Amino acid sequence: MTRLQPESFSEVVALSRTLKDEVSAHTVLQTIVRLFSPRIEYIEAYPGTYGLDIEGMNRLYGDAAQLASKLRQS
Repeated sequence: MTRLQPESFSEVVALSRTLKDEVSAHTVLQTIVRLFSPRIEYIEAYPGTYGLDIEGMNRLYGDAAQLASKLRQS
């Protein structure tokens, strides 16, 4: 998305990127993901994206859709 596209919406506020905030957000995301699975992989091609091995996790968290919902809530 170009900078002008989000600015066309009155509800959107563009914030300046800071390395400190990005590192902090990355740390929080990684911490949350690790609460759900010890086997995670950072997806380099999609920054901020993790792959989780959820094999056998349905006993703890339900099916994949329920797990995804719990991840979003966290």
